Amino acid sequence: MGCLGLSACGDGSASSTDSQISESANAAVGWNDADVTFVQGMIPHHEQAMMMSNMMTGRTVSEATAELAQQIGAAQSDEVLMMQGFLAEWGVELDSHAGHSGDHSMGEGMMSDEQLDDLDNADGVAFERMWLTMMLEHHKGAIVMANAVMADGAEPRVRALAEAIITAQEAEIAQIEGLLAGLGN
Repeated sequence: MGCLGLSACGDGSASSTDSQISESANAAVGWNDADVTFVQGMIPHHEQAMMMSNMMTGRTVSEATAELAQQIGAAQSDEVLMMQGFLAEWGVELDSHAGHSGDHSMGEGMMSDEQLDDLDNADGVAFERMWLTMMLEHHKGAIVMANAVMADGAEPRVRALAEAIITAQEAEIAQIEGLLAGLGN
C-alpha cells in the first residue's frame, strides 16, 4: 500500500518519517536535499573565488590572468545571486558552515585561511603562480560538487547551473593550465 499525502510511511522511526515527509514535500516543488546541499556549499565556494579574484586589484600580473580573474568574479557573482534566490524560493536558510566542514563532503577545493593569507602576502610572479594554482584546485573542486548534484539532484534549474559550472570551469582550467605553463617554473 502506498503513502498518501504527508502521512507517515516507512519503518515508523521518526527519522525515516521526517525524511520521507521532507522528501515528499520537496518533490512537490521540484528540489531535493542534494540540490540544497549543492547550493549551500557552492555559495561560499563561489564567494571564496570572488574574494580571490578581488585580490588581483593593484597587483602586477599578466593581462590574461587579470582578465580571467575579472571573468571569474563576475560570473560567480551572478551565480551566487541565482543560488541565493533558489534558497529564498525554497524557504531554506543558508548554512553558515557549508563549504567549511573540513571533511571535504562539501567545499571541495576550498582554500584555508592560512593559504589565503599566504596568497595575500605574495607579490608579482609568485602571487600570480599561487593564485592560478589555487584557482585551478578551486575549480576542480567545484566540478566535483557539480557532478554530485548532477547525479543526485532533482531541480532542473540547479542541474542546468551545475552543467554550466562544469562547462565554464573546465574551459577556465584549460586556460589556467596554459597560463601556468607560460609562467614556467
